[in-house]
Formats: sequence, C-alpha cells, structure tokens
Amino acid sequence: MKFKNLAVYNEDFKFVKGDICVENGVFSDSSDGEVLDCEGLMMIPGLVDVHTHGAIGYEAKDGTLEALEALSRFEGEHGTTAFLPTTATQSTEELMIAAKTVAEAKSKVSGAKIAGMHLEGPYFSMKYKGAQNPEYIRTPDVEEFRKINAASGGLVRLISIAPENEGAEEFVKAVKNEVKVAAGH
Repeated sequence: MKFKNLAVYNEDFKFVKGDICVENGVFSDSSDGEVLDCEGLMMIPGLVDVHTHGAIGYEAKDGTLEALEALSRFEGEHGTTAFLPTTATQSTEELMIAAKTVAEAKSKVSGAKIAGMHLEGPYFSMKYKGAQNPEYIRTPDVEEFRKINAASGGLVRLISIAPENEGAEEFVKAVKNEVKVAAGH
C-alpha cells in the first residue's frame, strides 16, 4: 500500500511532504498495491514510552504476563510502538519476579513491543521518595542490580537512582556500560 501526500515527520524533526509505502506491514520502497491519498494528514514514527508503571488496572510491577499483555495492548492502542515496563521501589524478590516476567513476556505480547525494562528505584532518597515505598528504599547495590538484570535476560535499559545518595557515584561508574542511569527521586 502507498500512502501519498503525507506530511511526514523526518529525522530533522520537521514535517515534509512525502509518500510512505508499506508491504506486508513493513515500510518498503515498493509502490505496488493500493494507493491512499492522505492530503492534509500527518505521520509520525511510533512513540516509545520509557517510563510507564501501568494503566487500566495493571502495573508493570505486578510481575504477571496478564499485566504486561494488558499494558502492551493499551500502549499500542494509543500510538506507542515500544515501551519499557517500569517497576517501583520494591523488595529484591518482587523486582526479580517482575524482571523474569518481562523476559518471558517480551516475545509474547500482542500490542506495543517490550523494548526492555526501567527500574525506578529502589536506590532513592528518603527525603525525596515521592510515592515510592520507604520500606524498600536502599543504597545502590551493584550486585543486586546485576542479579535483577540477569533475571530479565539483560533487558534492564534504564535505572533511576538518587544521585546524592552515598554510593551513587560508585554505582554509576560500575554499571554505566550495562545500563543508562537517570537521576531520580
């Protein structure tokens, strides 16, 4: 199928007039098949949600395939093509379950694709904890992080930590080649 006369959002972050061809659900150079005039319409790349705890009664931290499938469908229905299920500050055991479930669900979800996972915490500041459960806030632990990441099959793409906490600088130096580290609570 060919979509013609679109305003296409390009790599320079500008809309330009253009055509898009799709063959078997994949962008292509082929112009065979049905032609749809899209004059006045805009097309953007699929969105990637790097911080989503949950929606429609499910949370990424639930650690269930049902929750991740529901989130995948919800994200896909709202313009997101890939997402990072995001945990909250929890026990090591709960984070391990969530990580294993992300690894299992990655190839099974039917909506937006799971591009990895985001650990929001547990290495946060009590002073700026926000909605994080204070019972599970702790200092950065490289071995614990690696254990959780291994459980996910190496899918942890982002971890948010409190940079002012004792041990944060050492943690970042130790894991910077394994995961993106963001300043958080």
